[in-house]
Amino acid sequence: MTVADEHEEQADVEAMSPIGLSKNRYPTGWFQVGWSADLAPGEVRPIHYFGRELVLWRSEEGVTSVADAYCLHLGAHLGHGGRVHGEVLACPWHGWRWDLEGRNTHIPYSSQECKKNLRLEMWPTMEHYGCILVWHDITCGPPTWTPALVPELEGDSHYPLDPTRNHSWVIKAHPQMLMENGVDAFHIPFIHGAGEPPSIQGVEVDGHRWTTHLTVPYGAGKESTWLTPDGAIQASMRFDLEGVGMGIAVWPELLMDGRMITNPTPVDEEHTEVFWCMTVARQEGHDEPHRGALKMMEHQKAVVEMDFVIFANMKVGHIPNFAPEEAQHYAHMRRWAWQFYPGSGALLEGIRSARSNGDGGAAG
Repeated sequence: MTVADEHEEQADVEAMSPIGLSKNRYPTGWFQVGWSADLAPGEVRPIHYFGRELVLWRSEEGVTSVADAYCLHLGAHLGHGGRVHGEVLACPWHGWRWDLEGRNTHIPYSSQECKKNLRLEMWPTMEHYGCILVWHDITCGPPTWTPALVPELEGDSHYPLDPTRNHSWVIKAHPQMLMENGVDAFHIPFIHGAGEPPSIQGVEVDGHRWTTHLTVPYGAGKESTWLTPDGAIQASMRFDLEGVGMGIAVWPELLMDGRMITNPTPVDEEHTEVFWCMTVARQEGHDEPHRGALKMMEHQKAVVEMDFVIFANMKVGHIPNFAPEEAQHYAHMRRWAWQFYPGSGALLEGIRSARSNGDGGAAG
């Protein structure tokens, strides 16, 4: 075996660890591919996610669709020059038309009206609080869950999510890294400058749903800050995940009752697009968020960005060696996340049966 082969074998072993990150960068679940406000009726866009060329369009009646980008006639990219006609998408090259289910419905110059056996690969698509979501599954399985409603975004208790404050970044990162911040309490002082780390009170797991409950000290070690003018506070927060593609952070009323959406979507084998938006509770007498609320939202957006340089330069396949204080919840999340990578179930069972220490020395 050559040195290169040994390195490759070691990388495969690391990728299979129950507390490692999957070598597969394209997990199963709902993932964001755009903003509802950015896609007008009749608009067509080329997009690229999961290492695939895709076409995103909205019909004249407002239905949003995502499909494989290439026309099944001669392979033209439907996202570059394709046009919407009512509820169908027309290829820019020869005008072949495709309906919302991907079926070929019309060949404009032929005696053959259409080819009934041709169908574009359509991706299950929905809109959720202004986010355009697609269901990704490399085995082509149908969606196995529907994203949960967010009560605060259903009524009038909070300001609507404002499209002018939507943001996204394309970063070099494994898509799972963003979601792991919810259990990585001890990076907070070092990366984000907090006086003390948060304290994880517990987690709840229900299939594809994960919730972290934690107490976060704000203003620790300082007499006052712009956010804590009366001194340090202990804030009870929550991080809710649906798979590894949808996350929402929940602040208490003490901190404006904020709701922050952070949705990471794989672009290719190395890059992830992170979609971000945030709102806060309505304040009496204010039709729009007041200056302090706007500052809070801008601050949180900047906090999210602080991690990116670490993600971009880390060794992704490294098997963690956890300290005792962080092992329980971090290792738990790593094991929970493996369910979203097809074929991992049987693999992990084999690993667990072959190893006496399932946490790979996590608390050693």
